[in-house]
Amino acid sequence: MRTPVVLAVASAVLAAVAIVVGCQTYDFEPVQPIAIAQTTASYSTIGRSLKPNMALLVDKSGSMNFAVNPSDPNCDVGTGLPSNCGQTLAPPCPAACPTRWGDLKAAMTQFLSNNGKSRAIPVFVFYTREMEYITRFVERPSSAQAQIDSILDDVSSRYNLAPGTTFTNLPEAGRKEVIDTILPRFVDWQRDSISEMRQLLSSALGLPNA
Repeated sequence: MRTPVVLAVASAVLAAVAIVVGCQTYDFEPVQPIAIAQTTASYSTIGRSLKPNMALLVDKSGSMNFAVNPSDPNCDVGTGLPSNCGQTLAPPCPAACPTRWGDLKAAMTQFLSNNGKSRAIPVFVFYTREMEYITRFVERPSSAQAQIDSILDDVSSRYNLAPGTTFTNLPEAGRKEVIDTILPRFVDWQRDSISEMRQLLSSALGLPNA
């Protein structure tokens, strides 16, 4: 039987080869790179300061012609108070009667005449659940307005400008001075805004100002 002998010899040879290969050492010689390729690209970015856009979502139904305060005596069109002026089949509101559309136009006129630099025109109008007018708060508390007027007059006098000069008509250095003066007062004015709204509501509803 030659086959077992041949297989035994072949197995022995393979085992010997495996031992020799496993005991062999490999010497690797490090090769220093001649050069490293690097690509550099430069890009120029031009930033543009875009003017902010302002969008108004306005109710175009006839309710914009309603009186802001139907209980205002200036809005009486002979039908008594609360007035129904501006409503369907009712006479239009008198010129002295503030309407929703009139208040909106007045606010926008003030914004646009200031070269669009105003950043907010807050108006809070309070109504009952039945949409009956209670009261409103416009832009800022009286304490803030008094301080702003005083600051503007003070800065205007230092630049030899007439009293009552608006913020827009001040030189750039004067406008910066006004802003630097009023910024630290914002937190106090926010508190005054809440306090004044509470007073308006308590007075209109006949409730104690808690």
